[in-house]
Amino acid sequence: MLLCRTKIMAGENHHMHSTRERAHALLQGNRLADALPLYQEMCRADHTDADAWLVLGVIYGRLGDAALAEKALQRAAHLRPAHVATLYNLGIALRDAGRVTDSVSTFRRVLELEPRHVGARYLLAQGFEALGKLEDAATSYAALRDLTPDNPAVHARLGICLHSLGRLEDAVSCYRAALATGGQDANTQDNLAAALSQQGRSMEAVAVHRETLAAQPENAHSHSNLLLALHYLPARRLDGVFEEHRRWGRIHGADPGGVVPPFPNRPEPERRLHVGYVSPDFCEHSVSYFFEPLLANHRDSLFEITCYSATRDVDTTTARLRSLAHRWRDIADVDDRRVVDMVRNDEIDILVDLAGHTGGSRLTVFADRPAPIQVSYLGYPDTTGLPAIGYRLCDGITDPEGCPIHCTEELVRLSGCFLCYRPPAQAPHVAPPPAEKHGYVTFGSFNNLAKINEEVVATWSALLHEVPHARLVLKSAFLADRKTGERYLRQFAQCGIQGERIKLLGRAPTTSDHLEMYRYVDVALDTFPYNGATTTCEALWMGVPVVTLTGDSHAGRVGKSLLTAVELGALAADSREEYVAIAARLVGEPGRLATVRGALRDRMETSILCDGVRFAGVVEHAYRTMWRRWCTENTHVDGVP
Repeated sequence: MLLCRTKIMAGENHHMHSTRERAHALLQGNRLADALPLYQEMCRADHTDADAWLVLGVIYGRLGDAALAEKALQRAAHLRPAHVATLYNLGIALRDAGRVTDSVSTFRRVLELEPRHVGARYLLAQGFEALGKLEDAATSYAALRDLTPDNPAVHARLGICLHSLGRLEDAVSCYRAALATGGQDANTQDNLAAALSQQGRSMEAVAVHRETLAAQPENAHSHSNLLLALHYLPARRLDGVFEEHRRWGRIHGADPGGVVPPFPNRPEPERRLHVGYVSPDFCEHSVSYFFEPLLANHRDSLFEITCYSATRDVDTTTARLRSLAHRWRDIADVDDRRVVDMVRNDEIDILVDLAGHTGGSRLTVFADRPAPIQVSYLGYPDTTGLPAIGYRLCDGITDPEGCPIHCTEELVRLSGCFLCYRPPAQAPHVAPPPAEKHGYVTFGSFNNLAKINEEVVATWSALLHEVPHARLVLKSAFLADRKTGERYLRQFAQCGIQGERIKLLGRAPTTSDHLEMYRYVDVALDTFPYNGATTTCEALWMGVPVVTLTGDSHAGRVGKSLLTAVELGALAADSREEYVAIAARLVGEPGRLATVRGALRDRMETSILCDGVRFAGVVEHAYRTMWRRWCTENTHVDGVP
């Protein structure tokens, strides 16, 4: 807050004059606590001393008492309603008191009086962000950028607002401007790479991540972002990707203490096991669609479950998951050391990471080995590279026996599919095939744009040439960005497919609205080399068969695993040519397509893909096997640990 010099009032008595002088000297020395009683005295002596009330409010604010700061500044503003410094500080006090809407109104009043007030403009933009009014925030940051073109923070904040609004190309420009004016900043570089990736510009995203790591090799977060981005590259080398994961483990995963303390866990093979799950995605997120069936079906008599939630955007799904766990620990704002202590004190036997190298991950907690057995599962399609994690859950299709193992963990191949899906409760009914209404077939993909690379576009274009009257629907939140959509239309045009055959859809307001969009799609097309998972399950649930291309890694074999689980493995191709042939043949048999569509939801509902009881039993068996092994390795011959 602003500290202003108080005036010496003509005619005031010697005592008050001395008090004012001493108070000002204390302010100059930043001795706010000592100055406070003097300003309180001045305000009691003269209720009309606007300067004294202003400084009193500022002092209260600096000392952390927002309520008294607001009260004093309201008094000052009453005395001088159009005083810029008073209103500016009042706006800060209102913000600090949690009255964001009132603070926004106050900063607006400041700008009416002084349109070029940089501080008020910045805090107004922040207030709009806090209220979720991102369009207003972006407008305010843009005005501030014009006032302070060399301020990298303003460019960066404007970029974040535009990014959240889905205006990716404009966000990229802002991030680049921030870096040009302020030099390398890891957060801005990560945001830039994310925006590029979400436009499908994965090569550029990877280059930005590598530039960040060249300057900050110890940055675990940026390094994880690089690892995830590598999976989107169509020409990535598996050996190179594996080595990059191992490098992450060497740099960020070494146990700082060197020696792991002994575990208090009793090595009794058949006792009730304490299992902990760690995730930032215990909310309306794709991870939860596959985690909930496991959590809901764990057997209480054999397993006690603790969820360590790093979730920030809590919602009704969070509450539902919480009700299914025996214990719940919120760790979003808890540092690694305390989480490690928490896990040890909870005497967790098996600790499971559900995030890998995705956003909000707490992999560095696992580096300290807080639990005897540590497992990677679900949220990331590759190895963690972390030596402290001993196992990784997969299945015999995603990670076949005999294939090269690019994994630091020991693979545990679950019988059947390694995933179990919870269908959305509010899903619309399956619609008739749109080809019956339109007279032409429509292919579709609702996948993340980062997965739609040049090779995918070329293959889909070949399919559209093979089926000349067919159309293609692409749906993604970021296709609402006109420039991003135009970029994809140009790619298809370069492959000979004109824009009128492509329909672009942006974000739907609700899950139900999103699923309703499948009424436009006859056959869904999976992406490669990074397959869909949730998108594939959603399409199947809406009666839409999915054609996938089986790749050379876990990320590229999830589609085949899911389709096999619903007895549609024949829709998994082994080459791009076969992918085109399967999709073309499928739409060439309208009667068969309608039959599949009508029966697919029932087929899926009764398949192993939606059998939570069976799946939980399979996972529990894997956990028990791990535990028995640990007990054997940690029990002396005489049976005493």
